[in-house]
Amino acid sequence: MSVEDRNVRHIGERPQPLFLQPLFALLLLASLVSNIGTWMHDAAASWLMALLTKSPVMMALIQSATSVPLFLLSLPAGAVADKLDRRRLLIGTQCWMMIVALSLGILTIAGIRTPWVLLSFTFLLSAGAAMTGPAWHSIFPDIVEPHELPSAISLRDVCFNISRIAGPVIGGLIIAMFGGAEIGAGSVFILNALSFSGVIAVLLKWQSRPRLKIVQSESVIRSIRTGARYVCSAVEIRELLIRASLFVSFESALLALLPLFARVELNLSARGYGALMGSFGAGAIAAGFSFPILRRSLSINTLASLAMIFAGVMLVWLSRAHGFYIACFSVFVSGGMWLTIIMSFNITLLGKAPEWVRARCMAIFQFLFFGCFAGGSFLWGATAAFYGIRSTLAMAGVGLLFERIIALRQGIRDTCRYILVRGRHRA
Repeated sequence: MSVEDRNVRHIGERPQPLFLQPLFALLLLASLVSNIGTWMHDAAASWLMALLTKSPVMMALIQSATSVPLFLLSLPAGAVADKLDRRRLLIGTQCWMMIVALSLGILTIAGIRTPWVLLSFTFLLSAGAAMTGPAWHSIFPDIVEPHELPSAISLRDVCFNISRIAGPVIGGLIIAMFGGAEIGAGSVFILNALSFSGVIAVLLKWQSRPRLKIVQSESVIRSIRTGARYVCSAVEIRELLIRASLFVSFESALLALLPLFARVELNLSARGYGALMGSFGAGAIAAGFSFPILRRSLSINTLASLAMIFAGVMLVWLSRAHGFYIACFSVFVSGGMWLTIIMSFNITLLGKAPEWVRARCMAIFQFLFFGCFAGGSFLWGATAAFYGIRSTLAMAGVGLLFERIIALRQGIRDTCRYILVRGRHRA
């Protein structure tokens, strides 16, 4: 069904549910398979690095190699997605990621595997994902009706978190089939390459509407500078971005050190590590369903503050965990707190930013998010090399709690100052 046909609604015709609309359903299914492949790949890459080296620094560099391209290319990717045909851009990036994943799989099975080869291909794969992101999020208004967009985004996020659970578990099972050896990781990389074919097929079939070309008076660089100046001058948005940066910097310790924590501290197999990562995704799904309910009684700011406190407590608790189930519970809660905080920041930012600069504010948010994640992963990996994995996780958790204490004191001080100033004006 073409987009033009989808836009034609006969009088009295009941709207078709989203999951029954062919284009949306096929794209959602294809993206689910592709995301499962991506999470399989991430779990296999982390496990392979843990087999190749016991260095916490090299282990953390896996997360950095994933995040750095997303940090460097987020702003240019948004500009490119607004200037080029998004369907063709997505087909190109999907083909690029398929080639990179397939090449890494072949090299791994052939025995050409070193930490730096793994890091290089991880970087190239993440570069394709960075160029995909803005265009991917922008095509949904062209696929569904405006009133269906919130439901479409909700279904997309649920599928993403389902893949976060299924991917590591399936990847761990495949690696376990080969006895946890490197050839198992190579097989996962090849399966990930095949997972991109579904999205490519749907995009090739989709005949998108021609977009109107708008002549922009500003260049891409000048447009980015304008957005940055606005963010610096808008106090509420600036403070929100600072809070998000601090949270990601501390919480990155969890995902950066979790593979090594599972293998060295808990002595888990690939299957156990996959279950541990699946717990993180399960927590995110639980948070996604409970978030609308919690919003009825708590404000966005309160939810974010409570989630940051629980995230800090869970990091400290994980640092003291010696049992598998206790670790799974800690990671489960951490996954829920992670999604709660990110959703809170996104909702607040979209509500505060005016229309003319909203996209650039979101781009700067992503820029800081992945930059802090990459830098934090490397910092915590280096810290773990000196002080140990458990001590480093505890440090990160205490850092989150300390940040909340400072923010609470500042909030109380600002409230008291506001009351005093208001009292003087009344007098």
